[in-house]
Amino acid sequence: MPNIEIGLQYSFIFVVILFFSTFHYFICLFLLTKLKQIKLTKNLNILNEQKTYRTAISLGRIHVSLILFASL
Repeated sequence: MPNIEIGLQYSFIFVVILFFSTFHYFICLFLLTKLKQIKLTKNLNILNEQKTYRTAISLGRIHVSLILFASL
């Protein structure tokens, strides 16, 4: 039975890390879109939105990989 308890602990830790990394991704996305809107005011075009989403996705992926690496 100890193996099952250890597995449950690791799965719980993984779910918590996944939740916080997803939360961090949405915070990055929100902040980057707000910064872009402030910087570009009314001239927000599709190309800049795509760059914002790509930056938020890359920040989220870096954060997820760092947390997963630190949890090992």
